[in-house]
Amino acid sequence: MTALDVAPEVAALVPQEDLVILERQAATTFECLRCRQPGRLPETPAAVILRRDGDVMVANLAHRSCSRSRVLETPGLAQAVTSPAAGSEAIAIAAMLPAGEAGFFTPALLVELETTVSHRVPETGDRVDQVLSWALGHGLCLMPSMDVLSEPVPGWAVEIRGERGLRVESPGDPLYDGELTVVDAWRNAVAQLRACYLLLGTGLHLREAPTPEDVLRRLDHAAETGWLAAGLVVVRLS
Repeated sequence: MTALDVAPEVAALVPQEDLVILERQAATTFECLRCRQPGRLPETPAAVILRRDGDVMVANLAHRSCSRSRVLETPGLAQAVTSPAAGSEAIAIAAMLPAGEAGFFTPALLVELETTVSHRVPETGDRVDQVLSWALGHGLCLMPSMDVLSEPVPGWAVEIRGERGLRVESPGDPLYDGELTVVDAWRNAVAQLRACYLLLGTGLHLREAPTPEDVLRRLDHAAETGWLAAGLVVVRLS
């Protein structure tokens, strides 16, 4: 028996490549859907629980001691995730990330929506991450080297309000409205550039990252596997 339990009815609905990504993410950390306590593969055996409402599905993990792997019909789930930000807890982190020449750093804003949602494309039957699909459809691109992103994406903006206020505007609804802790170097950089790089993803578990190096490792992994959207966005200071 492997550390990740996948019931046949779950495997029939979730592509193998998505299960591989889920298992890789859980090797860093995961939160049990049942008891809300952390775990990590392979030390903590886990089970995949697939919440479903029609064509909308959300894959979660639970400790195997808390639940078996199964499909859980969840009425109202589709409505809850109509907007990528709806029903999802979010975390925002300001960081100076390496870019371009050695020793050069640029300001970036990392936003993680902590619910991973997928939906089925009727024409092909393929499943895609809803947040990533939405972001790509609204001007962001899969994370490349940051030195090739040179023009701000229309419809997106970051507003820094006072010492800790943050609002991330996206085409349509606000993506994030909360607080952000920044260091002087980041604030000075965005004040000079009036722009920063926005990185948007799911399943990164940035809240559990113990060090800045671990944050970078998680971002690198997400970028390599095609699960990180990015764009240069304008910054307003108020």
